[in-house]
Amino acid sequence: MGIAPNLIGSFLLPFGACWFFQRIFKLQTQHELAITCYFGLLLVIVNEYLQLIPLFGRTFDYLDILSSVAGVFLGHFVFARMMRNSLERVFE
Repeated sequence: MGIAPNLIGSFLLPFGACWFFQRIFKLQTQHELAITCYFGLLLVIVNEYLQLIPLFGRTFDYLDILSSVAGVFLGHFVFARMMRNSLERVFE
């Protein structure tokens, strides 16, 4: 259960980005979604590596990165499917 926060948080990344940035840009294409997920994953990995600095009092764990990758992948998959379904309904 230690990986659950990373997995769930990373899974919600595309949904949160869509909600947070909806005034700036819209996730309308698969390419835009992929860029958003890659950028979010990069931030998660940088955050994990910053935990190597003892000043922060946190611990680094490769399993956190692995669960974040899995979460972003699953979030991307689910969000992309939802995007396709909404586009199909628009063009029916």
